[in-house]
Amino acid sequence: MAVLTQIDEEAYSTKGKWFLETGFGLLSGQHKNFDTIEEAIGWVGRHTFSEPA
Repeated sequence: MAVLTQIDEEAYSTKGKWFLETGFGLLSGQHKNFDTIEEAIGWVGRHTFSEPA
């Protein structure tokens, strides 16, 4: 599980970027920026679920 937040554009001079605020389980301790929510969701999925057999 992960908590994704949209970065505050005014405070951090970004536009529409997303941040992995905190991760749980396999994502514990991870912090990462993403350009889009789709990129963030894809990354979380790849790092959370194993490849199908």
